[in-house]
Amino acid sequence: YKNGEPSKDCNWVNEFAPNRCGVKNKDATPAFEACLVACDTCPGSCNSQDSTTWYRAGDPSRGCDWVADSYPARCTRSNDDGVYGFESSACPYACRVCTYCDNDDSWALNNDEPEKNCNWVAEASQSRCTKSGIDLNGNITYAYQSCVDACRVCPNYGDCSDDDGWVKNNEDDDSRNCSWVASFPESRCLVKGTDSTDSDTYAFESCRVACSTC
Repeated sequence: YKNGEPSKDCNWVNEFAPNRCGVKNKDATPAFEACLVACDTCPGSCNSQDSTTWYRAGDPSRGCDWVADSYPARCTRSNDDGVYGFESSACPYACRVCTYCDNDDSWALNNDEPEKNCNWVAEASQSRCTKSGIDLNGNITYAYQSCVDACRVCPNYGDCSDDDGWVKNNEDDDSRNCSWVASFPESRCLVKGTDSTDSDTYAFESCRVACSTC
């Protein structure tokens, strides 16, 4: 139910869905994750990919990748037709309504902050996927290696290939591409660059073979 208001449960959400599907409970879980029937976000309604044509009303540059960068806050934004980001025809994977794979539930930023887990990473993936943490076995890994769904690098998400157009940002030397990343992936997969569509991406997102993210 809505935080602090027990009478406002999934039935209440259903009365005015999808508008109320962005409301959160005391654990900050949005209704579109908990009230699956009311918000029409059951897994069976998943498409194979997020929409490539949905974008926030009035701004074509803010599509599903933009939504994924700040989950769940941006999932409640709608397009010009009133379709919210969390809906199955929009960005269900960016909004974690649908998943391609599972995160490592044991991963956390450190042992003293277990709440900073893969769900925490998903809330600001563009900045947190490059954080290093520790898993249940004491292995130190980057978030993009353990929080694969949160960082949208599931093995079956998109093409398993390196983007030939990706180059490191602010470099006149176009040799700093995915081949450059592959020669020292441990550190270079964290580098930010520009892909073949002129979008800002990390190497682990665009150089998937080089960074072993597929």
